[in-house]
Amino acid sequence: MYLILLLFDVLLFAFFAMACVFNAGRPKPHPDIYLDEFHHGYLGDALVILGWATSTWWLILPGILLRLDDTVQHVAQLDNPRFDSPIHALYVDEIYWRYAWVRKLNAWLDRLFGAK
Repeated sequence: MYLILLLFDVLLFAFFAMACVFNAGRPKPHPDIYLDEFHHGYLGDALVILGWATSTWWLILPGILLRLDDTVQHVAQLDNPRFDSPIHALYVDEIYWRYAWVRKLNAWLDRLFGAK
């Protein structure tokens, strides 16, 4: 069962990566659909891998939810650039703008993942 969940996460990541590649080839690419910045889906992937390695379902399920939310957001943004997924909207509206340390952490993670 854990392997199936891991493979589902890999499939979702593949859709996300394809959206990023497709976006990069567009004449006017969306500024948020790139692999080289931190996405909440990456946190989800880490939870899934950790949950799979430790056979811990309560890490895998939120991880898949984060990966699914991030993938849906960025695939949808290819057609609707203003679309925000529920988790992303919650993060931006309730957390990001309220706490300076979160903005600093986000900027550090973006640099870590290669964003310019």
